[in-house]
Amino acid sequence: IDSSKQTNGWAGEYGGVLELPGIYYRLGGSTVVGLIGNFIFENYAGDRTKRESLGYDTYNISASAMTSTGDQPGLGYFARLDFGPTDLVEINETTAGYSRHYFPGLFEQIALGYGMQSSSNTRLLFHINTFYEDVVDHYQLGISFNIGFFL
Repeated sequence: IDSSKQTNGWAGEYGGVLELPGIYYRLGGSTVVGLIGNFIFENYAGDRTKRESLGYDTYNISASAMTSTGDQPGLGYFARLDFGPTDLVEINETTAGYSRHYFPGLFEQIALGYGMQSSSNTRLLFHINTFYEDVVDHYQLGISFNIGFFL
């Protein structure tokens, strides 16, 4: 991000993380491996009268591994590691027009959390994730708090 745009009157910024449902295979005990997807976005809004904005969207499908302290996956304390390719889309809108640029990169995420039984086959998960994306001339480092289910 051009730091001059962040300090010279840009109206605001926002971002978020959406974690898509994963598909896992049980290796045995409480360890699973599989695939999971993530969508991460950030937007910097400029002067609204000039219709300026700069946004970054990243999409990734990652290999994922999770192990738990309980006797079932997602039960008790757990750790998860995700790693895979990512695609960053840079979206720039100005009075001169609209542009989109695509860049490939790598995604890494570590999650630590706790899961509790919520029904006979479902665990309710609470976890903190830290993620890092490295793409040409851009990186994202972030932390998110997630609530999810393991079926």
